[in-house]
Amino acid sequence: METRNWTDRIWLVVVGLLAVLLVAGAVRVIAAPADETYDAARAALNRAEYREAAELYRQVYEQERQGDLAAEALYWRAFSFYKMGHEKHLQQALEALEVQMERFPGSPTMSEAEALSARVTAALAQLGDAHAARRVHEMVHARDDHEREARVAALNALMMMDPDRALPLLKKLLAAEDTDVDLKRHALMVLAQVDDEAAEEILLEVVARETDPEMLAQSMFWLAQMGSEAAFDAVVKAYRRTDDEEVKQAALMAIGESDDRRADDLLLEIVGDESLGTETRCQAAFALSQSDRDGLAEVFMNLFETTGDMEFKSMIMYGMSNLDDPPPSSWFVGIINDKTLDMEVRQHALHHAGMMDLIDVPMLRSIFQSDEDPEMRTQVCYALSQIDDPEAVDLAIEIVREETDPEVRHQAIFWLGQFEDPRVADFLIELIEED
Repeated sequence: METRNWTDRIWLVVVGLLAVLLVAGAVRVIAAPADETYDAARAALNRAEYREAAELYRQVYEQERQGDLAAEALYWRAFSFYKMGHEKHLQQALEALEVQMERFPGSPTMSEAEALSARVTAALAQLGDAHAARRVHEMVHARDDHEREARVAALNALMMMDPDRALPLLKKLLAAEDTDVDLKRHALMVLAQVDDEAAEEILLEVVARETDPEMLAQSMFWLAQMGSEAAFDAVVKAYRRTDDEEVKQAALMAIGESDDRRADDLLLEIVGDESLGTETRCQAAFALSQSDRDGLAEVFMNLFETTGDMEFKSMIMYGMSNLDDPPPSSWFVGIINDKTLDMEVRQHALHHAGMMDLIDVPMLRSIFQSDEDPEMRTQVCYALSQIDDPEAVDLAIEIVREETDPEVRHQAIFWLGQFEDPRVADFLIELIEED
């Protein structure tokens, strides 16, 4: 009897051990590795199944607790809650972000976490959360450069929540000399979205006093979008007072965008002023070419004849291609055939004439036969490839057959290959067999 009791005890121990081992094995089977769970969470997030994603990211964090994977899991859990959008979920998002910031201050996603925290806080503020609204104002006034992205998000949120309070703050940020430059630029963009006289007044002040070339250029661009006479006057004044070529070009770009009736007169004055730098006159010519003013073709032709600046000549040519009423093809052909001109100018003339359909295959044949310069002959091959005409294919094949300059012939073969014509493939096969 005693022996049997001992046997029973031994079996009970064995069965217990087996049960423990089986349970442990089951746990190992059920609990997937953290990286697999992370992949599953990412897949759920990509499917916009935010509730499932949030739960899976929680599991990743609980499994890891340490390291970058745990920190990222907290961030993406918060993001999932943020996308769900309800007040309860937004609060849960903030809780996850607070844990991340407290436990993993050096994580790779820390800057993203700060920006997300600002967006979540802004969303809560818009739902009427007083504590969140206060936090938005605190973030906007923060001085820590590390919180720049959060301040940017807070600016956007404040503008949506309370524009009347946001405008004075934007004015203060733009006026302060110690404001971060990136934050100033963003403040300009936010300000430009406001269709309000107060916003225009702020931009007018910025343009009047700003000395940093890049900030001044951006301020003029946004001010020009306002479309008022005061905005136009301010940009013109900024153009006249500066000696910085880049600022002048930015002003001219802004003037070109203006609908003010005085814009074309000013641009005509600038393109005709030979005392100005090439870049400034080129920018004015470009801006003028966007205008619908009558008689610009004659103005541009006269400018082309009177200037010796080849870069300016090329810009005038480009401007011609934007006009509703361009010069006749004979004017372009005259420039193409004028071998006293810079080759680049002649090439531009051929290119723009082709783009405006002012030149045909017989003209190109004549140019090719009369000009021995390899650059011009190559440009003819390119111009041919832009013409949808069987005669253009015929001439291109002829050039390939007869051209003796290896480089020109190589370019001709390349451009010939751009035609969608069945004869081209047959010819190229023939050419390969001959070679």
